[in-house]
Amino acid sequence: MKIGVDARCLAQVKAGIGRNVSELCKELSKNHNQIYCYMPTSLHPTYDGLEALHLRAGNCNSYKASIYWWLRTMPRIIREDNLDVFWAPSHRLSSAVAQALPTVLTINDLVWQKVPRTMRLRGLLAETCFMKKSVRNADVVAAISQATADDLKAAYGTYVRNIHIIYPGISRFNGRLDGSAPTSPQTDLPENYFLMVSTIEPRKNHRKLLEAYSQLSADQKNKMHLVIVGQEGWGNVNVRAVIGDLGLKSHVHHLSGISDAELDRIYQNCAFLAMPSLYEGFGIPIVEAMSYGKPVLTSNISSMPEVAGEAGLLVDPHSVASIKNALAMLIDQPDLRSAKASHAKKLASRFTWEQAGQQLQTALHEAVEIRKNK
Repeated sequence: MKIGVDARCLAQVKAGIGRNVSELCKELSKNHNQIYCYMPTSLHPTYDGLEALHLRAGNCNSYKASIYWWLRTMPRIIREDNLDVFWAPSHRLSSAVAQALPTVLTINDLVWQKVPRTMRLRGLLAETCFMKKSVRNADVVAAISQATADDLKAAYGTYVRNIHIIYPGISRFNGRLDGSAPTSPQTDLPENYFLMVSTIEPRKNHRKLLEAYSQLSADQKNKMHLVIVGQEGWGNVNVRAVIGDLGLKSHVHHLSGISDAELDRIYQNCAFLAMPSLYEGFGIPIVEAMSYGKPVLTSNISSMPEVAGEAGLLVDPHSVASIKNALAMLIDQPDLRSAKASHAKKLASRFTWEQAGQQLQTALHEAVEIRKNK
């Protein structure tokens, strides 16, 4: 098949949705499909291994220009490429494209509805304006977890037709994927630590995690430091300032600009992952950590219990006391960590890019058949 992809995320630095799109495009291309990726500007250098794809990049130098490109220019180029089907992987589907082609729309989360205060205003407005219409226009809708599928059904009811659940795969880092050893350490790590991996933004709940950690005893903090890996995002979440205000500079280490090979080393050596987010459509770091056999402290809401399963110790993300108690348990009870860790790799094996690619291929074929029968 000739498959078109709204690949705007590939023009930005590699992150969750972008990694999902790039890996699934690779999987689709392995199945003898021709993949056409449409972007308002050129491919970001953080992506590689996409040489087999047909990249259709514009030359937009502003947000307004990229919106015009998506509404007007992209549908015209798509018509010229004579596609069989189109995949919109990040919530929004152009009406012009939906009229012209069979379509699959992926919904990663409903952050705008569940925790709108944690979004940028521009993104909140776009989701509010476009998501319902996009869901209605799509031939097939794919959700990245059962929790997200349930949220969709609750939000849109009869608009949600032909819904598929397509879990993301596990991100593979250099040190594990090709059998080579991780690169020489670029960062000094404490001997014993637990880990948080995420972009720094309000929804990820860094502040409450740090407040909970600050309330542990001096002995517990000395026993296990906290390593935070993540780029500065938005929303005035100044992690370094919070660390200083709480007197944690000796025990909390914030790292950014970390390579995949270095992240491999950091995951390998951590005691557990902490991810007490306010909402997640899936929660990729949970699965990444579990793939290393690590237990996870995570939230008792949205998709996180579904993804973590028995490898997770669940907390109320709104309660500093709940997070603190769980941290204390995981730090002080190695037997509890081992019990949770014993489930981790098996649960992580549920999520592979190969399986996700096959499921997306099925959804794309279904969209074609639905359109034929209309």
